[in-house]
Amino acid sequence: MFVFIFLYTAILIIFCIYLLYPWKKIKQFVFLNVLLFVSYTIPIIYLDEYIWGEDLFGLGKLFRLFLVIIIHVTLLFIFSLVKNPQLRNEKSN
Repeated sequence: MFVFIFLYTAILIIFCIYLLYPWKKIKQFVFLNVLLFVSYTIPIIYLDEYIWGEDLFGLGKLFRLFLVIIIHVTLLFIFSLVKNPQLRNEKSN
């Protein structure tokens, strides 16, 4: 499962950067995505006991963290697919 999540995220992030590379605001976009990812990962890691109660083995925290990563990368990929045709239209004009 770890390998699947790592490969899934790595491949989609590389593909998304490839699709969004012509965009002038790519650096800001990457910075905001990292900031957003950190902002909702920190509560999962540090406030887990206060929000969801006791998790003896930490499996709930681990799976919530995996879920957050998968959802974030999937939404990033969908955004890249939507933004890429717009960038091509701007480039051709």
